[in-house]
Amino acid sequence: MKHFTKIAALGLTAVCLTGCLAACAKNPNAETKNTEPTKAEQKQDEETGDKGMMTGGWAVAKSNAVTEQQMKYFKEAIVPINGYFYEPVALVGTQVVSGVNYCFLCKSTLDQKNGTGTLKYTYIYVNTQGEASFMGDRDVLIPGAAGSQSLGGYSYAANPEITADIQKIVDKAAAKRLGAEYTPIAYLGSQVVSGKNHAILCKTTPVTADPNAASSLVIVTIYEDLQGNCEITGTTNISLKF
Repeated sequence: MKHFTKIAALGLTAVCLTGCLAACAKNPNAETKNTEPTKAEQKQDEETGDKGMMTGGWAVAKSNAVTEQQMKYFKEAIVPINGYFYEPVALVGTQVVSGVNYCFLCKSTLDQKNGTGTLKYTYIYVNTQGEASFMGDRDVLIPGAAGSQSLGGYSYAANPEITADIQKIVDKAAAKRLGAEYTPIAYLGSQVVSGKNHAILCKTTPVTADPNAASSLVIVTIYEDLQGNCEITGTTNISLKF
């Protein structure tokens, strides 16, 4: 009788083990998780490409040029909006969420041909299926100017493009500032004084041996005197948080 009990117990144990093995075979991920990125996640990484430069979850764009794919997303997101015309000037940042948030610097007009333009930070969201939607925008404000137009003596630039002359002004002024590099993104506006004040959206990066040093987004004000000498008179940090 004792031998029969032992044999029965061994048989029950074998049945249990067989059941467990069968369950594991049906669910191969029961003990291990797949850590490989999905195709959608890989595509997001390719689109942003800005790991390691985070500010409140946002990454300042390494390249400010708007790619063909980003322009496609932008147009898809903006098309449903009536009454405004947006023209992206630069990509300023991205944020990886369940999908990707993009922040563009844009020219916005009420009338595509004749309207008075303003500069805006425009946000769009692209989900993991590649569908784009408009999140919102906010005015670009020049420090010292109380509003979005010609206030505080500043006139907003009709053309935000960084020309050779604007690049020269930034290079002259930045040469006197040690420890950081300034990359101009867009020319925001100017103020006529005894000489001229310039407001320029820039990316600033610490001069360091670390190739992954974080960049910041700043509005740089530069004073250009009547002799063409240039000096940085102020920097204002810009948060990309929407």
